[in-house]
Formats: sequence, structure tokens, C-alpha cells
Amino acid sequence: MVQVAEKTLAGFAVLPGRAWLAGEGREQSVRDALAELRSTSADRDRRSTSDREAVNRLKRLGFGALRFPDTDGTPALDLPEAMSVVMDVAAADSSIAHAFRSHFGFLEGLLLTPASEARSTWLQRIAAGQTCGSAVTERATARPMEIESTLRPDGDGYTIDTEKYYTTGTLYADWLFLMARSEDRSLQLVTIPTLREGVELLDDFDGIGQRASASGGVRFTGVHIRKSEVEPLEDLPEVNRYRSSLQQLYLAALLAGIASAALEDARSFVLKRARSAAHGHADQPRNDLFVQQIIGRIAARATIARAGVLSAAAKLDRTFEALRRGDSLGDLLVEGAVEVAKIHSIVAELVVTSGDLVLETGGGSAVSRSTALDRHWRNARTIAAHSPMYYKSQVVGDAILNDTPPPTNGYF
Repeated sequence: MVQVAEKTLAGFAVLPGRAWLAGEGREQSVRDALAELRSTSADRDRRSTSDREAVNRLKRLGFGALRFPDTDGTPALDLPEAMSVVMDVAAADSSIAHAFRSHFGFLEGLLLTPASEARSTWLQRIAAGQTCGSAVTERATARPMEIESTLRPDGDGYTIDTEKYYTTGTLYADWLFLMARSEDRSLQLVTIPTLREGVELLDDFDGIGQRASASGGVRFTGVHIRKSEVEPLEDLPEVNRYRSSLQQLYLAALLAGIASAALEDARSFVLKRARSAAHGHADQPRNDLFVQQIIGRIAARATIARAGVLSAAAKLDRTFEALRRGDSLGDLLVEGAVEVAKIHSIVAELVVTSGDLVLETGGGSAVSRSTALDRHWRNARTIAAHSPMYYKSQVVGDAILNDTPPPTNGYF
């Protein structure tokens, strides 16, 4: 059984997770932050640059500590509650919400780690608003998740020279975990501060969407690493399977947030338009039957996307609790992975279509760069490309027809 209970950390510097929940209990500072994030989202997209202050504001308010454990080790929010908050932040700006994805996975790992001095240290950092990014993927390998970076023995530690890419959010992070090989080719996990000498955080992501997610590269030049910062990559198949499914669900939550943002922007655009199409059905766009139908279709997709994410989150939450308590897992891990893959694939399809439908609400005026309405399609398309959806559908079909479990490659 994984023992995670320990005393609540003193000096909790960020808001507790429940302050983020929608409704009357949501802290005013959170409301203000989300409103500001939404009002600046289009401009951030146009500039195609990172935004440290936007991320830092969320960090200071505790977005990176939503599931910070209570006294008995129970997460402050269950997974459906946490994913609901993620969707709200993604509705304000999906790129900024995306920047926290690796950190969320990192915290989940801590929640399932036995009590130790190292675990307490990390929880203290997270309680202070610090976050941890990743540096795993290499662009020169034959397939994603293949690692060739190598640690070279150097005095009382190691040195590494390498480049990583798709390091989403690491540009904003205080810490990063780096995956590399030792001289004997075994995989090692390295955790160091992002300000370590020789670490260069590159703001070079050139995707068509999610432009402020900081999904570009990190360059390591002669970076010294202490032995205490290196540990063998643990073979924890159950925890790793769960975390992989959660990371994919996080992407689906981002998509659901985009669906909500697309609906709100489409509604606002229609209500503010001065004229109908030349052959429209009404003098005002809001009364045009065609426009009403488009808004209705976007709204339906937003509702289904959110409900799907919450349903899959409830399934994964049962898996998490079984892992935390040391209960028998049975088929929970595989069932959770299949459920997330089903939801992720259909949500991606629905939300990408929503991004297209938004542009149908206004003809030529809707595609003006000044409206930034196209960002919803670009953002959804970029996230959907992260984990190819046709592969997900095939894996789901194989599971249904042949009881074949999904691959354990980080994408399910």
C-alpha cells in the first residue's frame, strides 16, 4: 500500500484547490485572473509569444496545486473537480492552461509516492507556487519517446549536452525533469532548476496554435548535474499507466475549454454584428435561422465535450483512489485508458469542427485577423495533432473486438 498521509504543510502560500471551484465559493482573485486571461487571450495569440506574467499569476494563486493533499493525504479536489477547473482556465486561454500539463502529471506522481523527505520537499515547493516542467522528447530520434541524450561522468557528478523539444510549459517552470541515459544505456531521471548554468529555455515554438504554451525547446550546454539530482527511471507500470491516461485526459480538457471559448466568442460576434448576409433570413444576424442553427451546433459540442471529460475523469478517479489505498486494481487501469482514448478522440473531432463552425457565423467578416476567431480552430487542431486520433480510435476498436490493452507508450 502506498502511504501518502502526512501533516499539512505549514506556510501554504497559494490558494487551496477549493477556492478555484466554479460557483459562489470561487475566490474573487481567481475570478479576476480568469477574466484578465480571457480578455488578453486574442492579443497573446496574435503576438505568438510566451507570457510569463499570465502564467506567474496563476502560479501565485495555486493553479499548479489544485490537488495538493489534505492532512490525511487525500487530494484537495477529486479528478472531476480538478478537470473542471482546468477546462475553465482553458476556456480563458487554452495555451496558458496547456503550459501546466507536465506539472500536473508531476504532482500526480507525488500524490502516489510514499512519504519521504524528498516528497515533502517537493510538496513544499509546490505549496509555494513553484512548478516543474519536462524535457523528454528529442527531434532527431526515429520515434517519439526514444531517448539518446547521455550523461557523461564528470568529477562528483555528470555533464550533459543535448537539446529537447516539445517541452510544453518548461519555459515558465522553476524546475525541470530531464530524461537521459547513463553510460550503460539505462534510463535516468534528472531533476534540476531551470536557472542552472548552461540551461537555455527557448521561446521557439512555431505551431499554428497554442502559441503561448511554450512548447518549444530547451538546450543544455555543458550542464553540470549532481549525483543527488539523478535517479534511475523507476519501473512503476501501474502508476505510469495511470499518469499517462491522466495526461491524455488533460489534453481533452483543454479541447473542452476551447469549445466553451468558441461558443462564447461566436455568440459575442453574432450579437455585435451590424448586418446580415445579403440573402439572410432576418435583418439581424441573431434572428437568422441559419446563424441560430450554427450557434446551437457549437453549443451542443461544448456541452458534450465537457460532459465527456468529466465522465472519463470520474473513471480515472476510481483508479487513483485504488492506487492510493493499495486496493486491488482489477481492470481499472486498462478500462480507464480505453475510456480516456474514446473521450479524447471524439472530443477532438467535435471541437475541431466547432472551430470551423465559428467562422460560418459571419462570412468574410469572421475571418478578419482582428477578430482572432480562427484561433479556436488552430488551437484545437494543434492539440488534436499531439496524439493522432485515428490511432486512438483503432486502439479503442482493438480493445472492444479483441480485448487488447492500449499501448504503454505514454499516449494512452
